[in-house]
Amino acid sequence: MTDPPLPFFLRYAAFVFRHPPLHGALLGFLPGLFPAFFVSDFVAPDVSGTPVEGALLLVGALLGMAGGAVVAAVGSLLTRRFPDRLGPSAKARRLLLRGEVGDDPEVAAHVVRLAYLMLDQQFSSILDPPLCRWVMAFWLLGSASGGFLAYDALTGGDSGGAFYCAVIALMGLLLALLTPLATYRRFQARRALAAYGQLGPRGAFGNS
Repeated sequence: MTDPPLPFFLRYAAFVFRHPPLHGALLGFLPGLFPAFFVSDFVAPDVSGTPVEGALLLVGALLGMAGGAVVAAVGSLLTRRFPDRLGPSAKARRLLLRGEVGDDPEVAAHVVRLAYLMLDQQFSSILDPPLCRWVMAFWLLGSASGGFLAYDALTGGDSGGAFYCAVIALMGLLLALLTPLATYRRFQARRALAAYGQLGPRGAFGNS
């Protein structure tokens, strides 16, 4: 009997995790954006509120995404080419994302520990269905509000305020996109723990 198909909310997350460059691009967005903010507001305050600031933010976001994508792609390639050189912790993280524990008792112990740590985090239960959809809706609402305020500030001639509100809108959108990824990690952690429990006392680790 096959498992029921995952809802779109989790299929999106699974797709992102199966494509490391996309995952890296999502995670690299903010690290690229904040240095651009620092440059425009503190290092070169005379460009604040001008088109130059907008260009800095755009370039920073794009460089962050590109850098994250490249690092994630290279890391994934090295993992596939040299799997034997990965330590137990790295192997455990890979297995956890697949909802598996593997055949190595040492690695399986890491998987179980990581799974429990993930599931026991304070307030992390809001990332489980159905609350996770409300969390995602909250970030989307914040993103839409930021976009509206950015448009209102831009039409009112406040270009500096428009930039800040636009960044808030983009941050809300990014957090909304990352919410399913956090939910999927918890989903896979439960699968890994279930797989570990199904091995039984005389399973793959019966002799450990």
